[in-house]
Amino acid sequence: MERGFASFEIGYCSIPHTTPGSPRERVTIHDLPVELLRLIADHLDGGSRASLALVDKHMLKVFGTGAVNRDQVSRLQLLQIFDRCNMYPDMILCSMWSKIDGEPLDWGSDVELKPCESVVEWASGFISFSMVTAIMQSHRRADSRFPRSLLDSHKIYDLGGGDPTYTFQRTTRVVHGRLMMKLTIWVLPSKNISEDLLKGVGSLLHGLQIHREVANPCAHISWSQLYPFTIPSNYPAPKNDIFKCIWEHPLDCDKRQCGELRTNLNVVRGCTACYTDFNLIKCDMIQPKNQRVLQFTTWKDFGEGRTHADHLWQSHINPNCRSLYPQVYLSSSYPVGGISRF
Repeated sequence: MERGFASFEIGYCSIPHTTPGSPRERVTIHDLPVELLRLIADHLDGGSRASLALVDKHMLKVFGTGAVNRDQVSRLQLLQIFDRCNMYPDMILCSMWSKIDGEPLDWGSDVELKPCESVVEWASGFISFSMVTAIMQSHRRADSRFPRSLLDSHKIYDLGGGDPTYTFQRTTRVVHGRLMMKLTIWVLPSKNISEDLLKGVGSLLHGLQIHREVANPCAHISWSQLYPFTIPSNYPAPKNDIFKCIWEHPLDCDKRQCGELRTNLNVVRGCTACYTDFNLIKCDMIQPKNQRVLQFTTWKDFGEGRTHADHLWQSHINPNCRSLYPQVYLSSSYPVGGISRF
């Protein structure tokens, strides 16, 4: 099987209608495990429980009819949230929970769906299975309710120091019937660090170690593990030849250390624990003139979205793999042919 890649951003959606049938027979409600809802109900006060109970008759069954009469104001607030529905079903409860508790909801490792993620955490590529399913179903049915373009975005992160330092872009495609995502990060030094480039860039690259939104191309490995020569473990950056070559020498530099770089840059590699490929290149921007940047790119294949048991999807979320230090392989030896790139 050929592997592929993807990207996303939360967009407008409508809440799916529940399937007719006895609530006793239901395993999920609005894509949420019933057992999870019961667990939440046990930790809510009466008013908060009433809010969630009024979603529909199936939620009412879980939270109990006694919850409805405890806080009628919550019903209006809840309906307003659903009227403005601009999130996928599994994110709606997260939104309500944040209004109730003020903190993201911890779903636990045994729950199929992704936990509530902060805006920053979503930026680095997290995506729930219900999002994959909704987009792929719309694609197969040729309707426009959940277009893949909802997940595309272009953002700039300023993590301090004045001018923007990270530019982040997500692009999504459906390739060979599977949802693919391309994530690109451009590391751009700001004007404020131009006088002491090595120190400034070292501080900037340090963000690729400590800021979760840009530090990891996947759940199993970090950029600093992949390219330790580029991202110094201690900053300010040591004034070594390779680091200077990256940021101060011409792109076609023929010095010895640049030759060593060519074996690491511009080479597509991948994680052996999940369907993710990545590479790093150095390039110059036209504006500002001759501005050197590093471009970190990740490609992901999330599968067809038909079943949560799909090995492509499971590879991204399987907690049993996360403690492993994965080997990095060259694309030419990729056992499944490499992820499609665009």
